[in-house]
Amino acid sequence: MDGVGLGTDGGAWGGELLRIDGAYCQRIDHLRALALPGGDRAAREPWRMAAAALAAMGHGDDIARRFAEQPQAAAVQRWLSSGATIPGTSSLGRWFDAAAGLLGVCAVMDFEAEAAMRMEALALRHGPAQPWHDGYRLTGDGLDLLPALQHLRSATDVAEAAARFHATLAAALVAWSLQAAQ
Repeated sequence: MDGVGLGTDGGAWGGELLRIDGAYCQRIDHLRALALPGGDRAAREPWRMAAAALAAMGHGDDIARRFAEQPQAAAVQRWLSSGATIPGTSSLGRWFDAAAGLLGVCAVMDFEAEAAMRMEALALRHGPAQPWHDGYRLTGDGLDLLPALQHLRSATDVAEAAARFHATLAAALVAWSLQAAQ
């Protein structure tokens, strides 16, 4: 679950499930891709990844209202709903950015991985939590965490939501690995 890198197919990879046998490496699966509205800018502005998640969940009309303090929110909403081709990413870091953006934990980062660190701090403050058993899907398009983000969309206790997001991710990774091993 490292950051983005160039895959063997020439595409940008991230969030990969790999089978490694000695020097041989095979990409088995990956996290579902989310749109990356604004390219590298989306990696510094988690609200953009949250906007991409909202659009993917069918709630794109909420973007401008939910992120009204962001000057580009209405433009990003129009862009995501336009049907335009937007580069995607399957990076786990961008999924954490989307989660942090949905929870209002970090709209714009001051340093790399700030959103994920804030999510971790909230989860630690809350303590152990149960995963959302409906918080992920194993599909032909990879491990899909949109169901977990759907829970975050309406969360009222941010610390509990951050802890449950982490617990759900852990449960999903175990299920994904077990499925791949069969």
